[in-house]
Amino acid sequence: MARRRKRRYDDYKAECLPRTMLAFILSGILSKLLLFFLSSELFRCFLIFAVFVGLPALYFFVKVYPHWVRMERLRCLRLADVDTMSGHTFEHYVARLMEHQGFKTTVTKGSGDLGVDIIARKNGVSYAVQCKRSSDNIPRNAVSDAVAGKQHYGCQEAMVVTNRYFTSGAKELARSTHCVLVDRETLALWIQSFQRRTLAESNLQQTEGNGRISA
Repeated sequence: MARRRKRRYDDYKAECLPRTMLAFILSGILSKLLLFFLSSELFRCFLIFAVFVGLPALYFFVKVYPHWVRMERLRCLRLADVDTMSGHTFEHYVARLMEHQGFKTTVTKGSGDLGVDIIARKNGVSYAVQCKRSSDNIPRNAVSDAVAGKQHYGCQEAMVVTNRYFTSGAKELARSTHCVLVDRETLALWIQSFQRRTLAESNLQQTEGNGRISA
C-alpha cells in the first residue's frame, strides 16, 4: 500500500512540476513586459490618448448619443404634428404607420366602435387596436377597453397606441392581460422609419422623372 501511494505521489510530481515551472516562467516574463510597458513612452502616449480621447468618447456614447437619438425621435413626432391631430386623423395616421410596419389594417367606424379603432393583422395574428391621442398620460381604462373590444371583434391580441405615455396602473393591467402598449417612444420610431421610407421613395421618383425628361 505504501509503495502504491509513493508511486502515485511520484507520478503526480512528474506531471505537475513541469506545469508549475512553466506557469512561473510565463508569469515572470509577463511581469517584466508589464513593467517595461508601464515605464515606456508608449504607455504615456496610451494614457494621454485614453484621458483626452477615450474618456470623452465614452461619455459621448454613454450620455450624449442616447439623448440625441431620443431627441431625434421626438423631433419626428413634432414634424408629423401628431400632438395637434384630431382623434380621427390620428387613427388613420396610426393605421398608415402600422401598414409600414407590416400590418394589414382596417379602421373601424367612428361611433360605436366599442373601444377599438383599428383591426390590424400581421403574421396570422389579429390585433384590436385602440388609438389615444391625448395631452395626458393614458390610464388603465384604455387597456381594459381594448381588451374587451378584442373579444367583440374576434381578435387574438389587444393593443393601445398613444402619443403620450402610460400610467403605472395601465402598464400593470397590460402585463396581466398581455395587451401591447405603444407609447410615445415607440411611436416616434414608427414615424422615423415611415418618414425615411417616404423620403427615399420621393427621391427615387424624382430621379426617375429627371431621367425621363433627359431622355
